[in-house]
Formats: sequence, C-alpha cells, structure tokens
Amino acid sequence: MSKREKWERIVREYDSGAASQKAIAERFGVSFYALRYWITKFRSERRAIEVSTGEGDDVGEGARMLPVAVVDGIATDPTTVTIHLGDLSVCSEVGTDPEYVASLVAALRSC
Repeated sequence: MSKREKWERIVREYDSGAASQKAIAERFGVSFYALRYWITKFRSERRAIEVSTGEGDDVGEGARMLPVAVVDGIATDPTTVTIHLGDLSVCSEVGTDPEYVASLVAALRSC
C-alpha cells in the first residue's frame, strides 16, 4: 500500500464520521497534525476537480453575501469569529470548517 493509499484510507475513516480527528489519529497511530494536513490536501484536490469538471457548480447553492459590521474597528479576540443572528450570537474559533459553521447558522436560522 502506497503512502497516499494509506492516508486515503485514514481520511475516509474520518470522513465517515466515526470519530474525531484526534481519535482517528490515535487509532491509526499517526500525528494529529499530519491527519489534518491530509484531510485538507484531499479536500483541496476534490474541490479543484469539481471546479475543473463543472461538478462543483452547485457547491454553495443557497449561499449569499451578508452585510458585515465592523464594531470599533479593533478585533477584541483575534482567535474567534462571532456571527450575530438577531439576539443570538455564535462564536467559533478561527480555522473552524466553514461548511460546518454555515450548516450551524442555517440550522439556527430555521429555529
């Protein structure tokens, strides 16, 4: 089995939702940071293929630009992003998967 095949197998296991990145890394005896690298690498490759083949045209369907308000012009905590939905505020760490944040916001909007 090649190095790439090994990582494809490990990333497939993570993508199945079976466990967290940390748990998958421990299960396979690999570095957490190496796992994150390969997850990002494979996702980038998939997106590039979708764009080049036109298969990704519906990616982001329903997405729209939203107004952004800069308050005081100074970030109080540069490690978090806060999204305000009416009276509700959602905070996430910088680097959180944008697809996850988008699905969370969509779910909260429907409540």
